[in-house]
Amino acid sequence: MASIGEQLKAARMAKEKSLDEVSNDTKISKKYLEALEADDYNVFPAPIYAKGSLKAYANYVALDYEALDREYKKLTGLSKLASGDSNDSVENKAETKSSNNSSKIIIPIATIVLIIVVAAIYYYFFYGK
Repeated sequence: MASIGEQLKAARMAKEKSLDEVSNDTKISKKYLEALEADDYNVFPAPIYAKGSLKAYANYVALDYEALDREYKKLTGLSKLASGDSNDSVENKAETKSSNNSSKIIIPIATIVLIIVVAAIYYYFFYGK
């Protein structure tokens, strides 16, 4: 069986389209199209970009995206994430986000308290005697 990239390239060539034309029509960077045809998914900033580009490209050249996606998941090991094992990472992200929000609140409150303390000390030494 041909690789994902070989299938995409063959389908594109059967439609007599250049990478520039596909890039223009799909709004996918030529660099990413070349990466898909070379089966080089490390070029993408995150797996979701590779999957989205793969879907758009597969639909553009009339290939079965679902079959390509299954092969992509096998190649990249993303089938574990798709099966629901990603709940831990979602929960970790939620915890991180809430702790980030806490620190965003604590810093301004601490700053206000510090200003009040400094003002009280200033008032005590200069006006309190």
